[in-house]
Amino acid sequence: MFLDISRIYGSSGFTKGLGQLSVVPGLNFRAALHFDWGAYDEFVKALEAGIMADFYFKKIPIMVESPSVPNAENRAFFINLYLTLQLGKRT
Repeated sequence: MFLDISRIYGSSGFTKGLGQLSVVPGLNFRAALHFDWGAYDEFVKALEAGIMADFYFKKIPIMVESPSVPNAENRAFFINLYLTLQLGKRT
């Protein structure tokens, strides 16, 4: 069985599995707060914190669902929190 860690001998090539890709339609929502405390400075300083939600029309198989793998459940929605720091120089 492929879940047995002793049977994994190494990594596969970069192109392995590309022929199995498919398109799954879905929806994406995003809400954020953007803080820019250097709006008129030469040096850009900004921080953004937010939440993203992805909804698909069917379950997306990401994890292996097996009794030996606890709390692994494929879902049709994903929620992510993010924090972005922007630093740079204006030209």
